[in-house]
Amino acid sequence: MKIYHRQGAIHVNLFHGFAVLESSAVSRSRKITAPFIFSAKTFYAASCNLLRRLLNREPAYPGLKMLIKKYYESIEKAESEPISSVNYIAITRMCEGFKRKMSE
Repeated sequence: MKIYHRQGAIHVNLFHGFAVLESSAVSRSRKITAPFIFSAKTFYAASCNLLRRLLNREPAYPGLKMLIKKYYESIEKAESEPISSVNYIAITRMCEGFKRKMSE
């Protein structure tokens, strides 16, 4: 996903759980070097993300272990779940809206 703003763009990799900032600066040398700089930033962000996941012993789906742990804790303590059903439904509706927009 790309989020554009005045200072450039944020490239968000939702599948792997990291983001890379891209500057909006414009020049001839920037035009030539931009793909290489972006690639280097992406490689660095992905490497840091992988290292963090390895250190946390979480090889896939960042945050999944923590979410499962919080769910079990909420069951043990008879508390509300970490993600309420209202939020879950809202997120599901948003995803469905994105899918509709992408297929148009």
